[in-house]
Amino acid sequence: MKRIGARKTTRSRRNWTAREPALDDLIQEFLVESNENLDRLDSELVKLQSDPKSTELLASIFRSIHSIKGACGFLGFNKLQGLAHAGESLLSKLREILIQDQATSVVWGMPGAIAAAGLADQIYPLGNIGPEIIRRVGSRRALTIRVSSVTSV
Repeated sequence: MKRIGARKTTRSRRNWTAREPALDDLIQEFLVESNENLDRLDSELVKLQSDPKSTELLASIFRSIHSIKGACGFLGFNKLQGLAHAGESLLSKLREILIQDQATSVVWGMPGAIAAAGLADQIYPLGNIGPEIIRRVGSRRALTIRVSSVTSV
């Protein structure tokens, strides 16, 4: 039986289901906000190419993706939420700073300044930096595989 004021908006395999107009409004608002976030994301990714060290741009890009992820979770859009989460994970890798430790540094100036400022996420001996980068790139490949499996359905 159809409820007064409800519209047929989706069709399942078994029957028609009606949604509340308020849910339609929420979804419309989600689409508007997501498009705004995606436009901002597009612009900021272009800017990031010319200023890859900009922590402000990275933070703004992260916030845009995080907002989309939160809205997807609220509305139960699980696949989109998974995709946004994968984007957040990838961005968090861009924000990490690895430096060489003082014991293996010939010149401690720049790494020392980064360490003193508390900006380093990890400090490694010279011999461990290369393997750590390879390990992290390998984890990005796994992330790419997970993202493609989310988007292929």
